[in-house]
Amino acid sequence: MPKRPNSRFSMSDTKFKNAIVSALREILDPNATFILRWTPDFEEKKVDFEFEAQAIGWIGIIFVSPSSASSFADTVIAGVFDDGSTYIQDRYTDVSIPEPDTPQPLDIQQDWPLVYAEEANGKTIVRTSRAFDTNDPQDNPIIQDETILFSWAYDDEDLVDGEPLYHGEDGRGTVLLNLLYPEKTL
Repeated sequence: MPKRPNSRFSMSDTKFKNAIVSALREILDPNATFILRWTPDFEEKKVDFEFEAQAIGWIGIIFVSPSSASSFADTVIAGVFDDGSTYIQDRYTDVSIPEPDTPQPLDIQQDWPLVYAEEANGKTIVRTSRAFDTNDPQDNPIIQDETILFSWAYDDEDLVDGEPLYHGEDGRGTVLLNLLYPEKTL
């Protein structure tokens, strides 16, 4: 079972563009190279996300729900090309394949709208949202009151021919996290 970094979730009062004002925050690795901020919206039944990585290529997150009968994990990859144009891709991963470079096909239904993306000073910041349950057969209703396996990855290269390059051993990690009630995280 993956261990959580020494840093714990906390409230962040940092004001970001597009109004994420008071978000939960988790530093996902000991070197603080990947930071996740999120705000559950119980009225809209969605979670607003901001993730930040010390990378100038693609950055991504993967959710695996332990209670799901599906072998798929939800994946989102986003970034900023050198020309300033932005991208976001909703993908899925078959977690039953034990290969480190498992293919991540594009999801037919794109459920991660890009709100904002910026690359500056060696960092990439992406803002997006995700419904608690997308009703997409290639997604899991993973944003619920349970601890999930949450993986993150990044690379200093953007997409090549629409595909992310493999991040290698250093540009990734995994933690356990309850997005709706982080105090319940195992």
